[in-house]
Amino acid sequence: MKVGIAAPVTLSLLTPHLDGQPEVGDGYAFAPMARWILGLRDRGHEVSVFTLSPDCQEPQSYSGPGLSVHVAPYRRNGRARDAFLAERQHLAQLMRLNPQEVWHAHWTYEFALAALAISRRIVVTAHDSPFDVLRYHPSPYRAVRLGMAAQVARQAPVLSAVSPYIAQRLSRGFGRRHLPIVPNGVPSEVLSQPAAAPGRPGPVTFASSMMGFGGIKNGRVLLEAFAQVQRGHPQVRLLAFGDGYEAGGEAEQYARHLGLVSGIEFAGRVPYTELLRRLREEAHVLVHSSLEESFGMAIAEAMGLGLPVIAGEKSGAVPWVTANGWAARLVDVRDSGAVAAAMLRLERSAGERELLGLLARRFIADHFSLRRQLEGYEELYERVKKP
Repeated sequence: MKVGIAAPVTLSLLTPHLDGQPEVGDGYAFAPMARWILGLRDRGHEVSVFTLSPDCQEPQSYSGPGLSVHVAPYRRNGRARDAFLAERQHLAQLMRLNPQEVWHAHWTYEFALAALAISRRIVVTAHDSPFDVLRYHPSPYRAVRLGMAAQVARQAPVLSAVSPYIAQRLSRGFGRRHLPIVPNGVPSEVLSQPAAAPGRPGPVTFASSMMGFGGIKNGRVLLEAFAQVQRGHPQVRLLAFGDGYEAGGEAEQYARHLGLVSGIEFAGRVPYTELLRRLREEAHVLVHSSLEESFGMAIAEAMGLGLPVIAGEKSGAVPWVTANGWAARLVDVRDSGAVAAAMLRLERSAGERELLGLLARRFIADHFSLRRQLEGYEELYERVKKP
């Protein structure tokens, strides 16, 4: 089947599979998307990717065995003033030049609107709730994106969700009933390699991996909880990965202002393979303080590595992804004391860390594998192919 994927993607993960090397950096980066795309190709589909990059001045196309990549410009500023019109037009132009049997747009914004402008054989996957994003990050930009999502919800022939939580939120907000749920798949490289050893002896290293510090990501509580733990256990460490957690970034500035930097490595964004390696080799526990997750890829990936996770008991899809706490420790992440208490409990018990890690890896392998995700996509593709 010829499948067109319209989505953000980390381009460097696809370039080894192309004859030419895109000279546009990582583009509109989202690492898991590349694994999903390559998974579809490996299942025998001919996949064309349509994405955006702020380093791209003119539309560009590249090809390789069973895969092509088409990159359109992405403005660094002023995108919301015209509801991403320029980006949508560039994408639609590339799509018309490269027709597909079915289209699959990810997120309910510019990628979906571009695909809907050229075809009705389209699946749109919702990866977030625009109502909740606007609630936690109120701004004209987010309000515009909510309007874009409303338009997509009205027009999309098939609108799927990555979790029951997102399906429920979109059903309530947009009146779309019975949304099919296709969970995100944890890349095979996470589950195929040896598991982490969270019960290993030595000072405990906590880790976090979040894209953003303030608002919905609630990074302040993470740092405050770690400081409480470290006061009685000065040997513990925290590895902080993700945007906003780089050296000199927003998280470190907050920590320095309150004198909380001891024992923290502000690692920031690192290449995906390096992130997996460091989590597997160095971390004992992942702490995820986010107030809301539509799915929680960072949580699922850590669990797939065999790491115990501390996360929010009311944080959107988090309870679902963690088997309602059977494979994790769920707490009130608005309360730094509650987060610190869970961290201390796991710091003191190597046996509990080992058991939780084992349960977590098994649960992810059984429920959120890449194979299950791609099979779910294929069922939706067959649905939209029908006249």
